[in-house]
Amino acid sequence: MKDFNYYAPTEVVFGEKSEEQVAALVRKYGGTKVLVHYGGQSAIRSGLLDKICGLLSEGGVPFVKLGGLAAIWPSWARYVMHENLSRFVRYAVNVMDVPNDFSDPEGTALKGIEAMERFYHAIGMPINIRELIGRDITDAEIREMTRKCSRDYQRTCGALKVLTAADMEAIYNMARG
Repeated sequence: MKDFNYYAPTEVVFGEKSEEQVAALVRKYGGTKVLVHYGGQSAIRSGLLDKICGLLSEGGVPFVKLGGLAAIWPSWARYVMHENLSRFVRYAVNVMDVPNDFSDPEGTALKGIEAMERFYHAIGMPINIRELIGRDITDAEIREMTRKCSRDYQRTCGALKVLTAADMEAIYNMARG
């Protein structure tokens, strides 16, 4: 990955029971809703995720949980990359520092996705559903995820490629692991 600078003023609150301040800190900075993003099962197993969500609820702060997006991203990227291959090539070259093989743009894009997978692993993030949940996912669970994501098969999503329920199910199947 190439070096970059990112400026984000941040207050770090660390220490025993510091998580109990979560709702007050959200309000301190004028927050009205929280995206609780977590990577894998350790936040669930430790009970920390439930504790944070409970504290936000008690504090009257609405939230949305998003876990394990890294487990789906590589499959999504492989599925949609041909919709704008040059974008994935630029990502590979400019973000993941992959040499551009001008004779094989698809290969360059795939090497960028693979580099992102290595990065996710380096920071302890899962890159497929098996790594996320610690077991093989069932066909019924894939169908349920598709149903929920498509809101009972009534919604599409996506900007690079508008994903139908069939696309969502294909991506989930690619992400099995």
